[in-house]
Amino acid sequence: MGERAVNEELFEYGIQTEASDIRAHVSVVNSTIYVFPTSSGIAAIKREHPTLRPAFQDGVNGATAIGWLVKTDWIEDLRRVKFFSWEGWKEFNKELPTDQKGALAVKCDYRGGDLPLGTGNLFLQKAERNPLKKH
Repeated sequence: MGERAVNEELFEYGIQTEASDIRAHVSVVNSTIYVFPTSSGIAAIKREHPTLRPAFQDGVNGATAIGWLVKTDWIEDLRRVKFFSWEGWKEFNKELPTDQKGALAVKCDYRGGDLPLGTGNLFLQKAERNPLKKH
């Protein structure tokens, strides 16, 4: 099964290609984990038609992913796990290597989630490239 190029460098790999039942997005700025059925995220995209936006990694030229900015209130059955007691939030930063993010290895939506600290959206990925080989 080959990968289908979305553009010169991005390959389709995101919420629409996953075989998952449940997704979890971690918002560092809100110390909150947003959990929802994958099908609810896909339904929100189909119903609301959000525009695609690029995402970038420090030290890499060009976009490393594209995805939809989906408002949290568009996602049915979304649950918020407010995990304020975890001490790891203090040490967490965007520059940590993936293997040091520990419990935050789930979809990291660093500034995503509820206002006023977050953007009010979750980034639901459509395509990516992995130039730094981070998993």
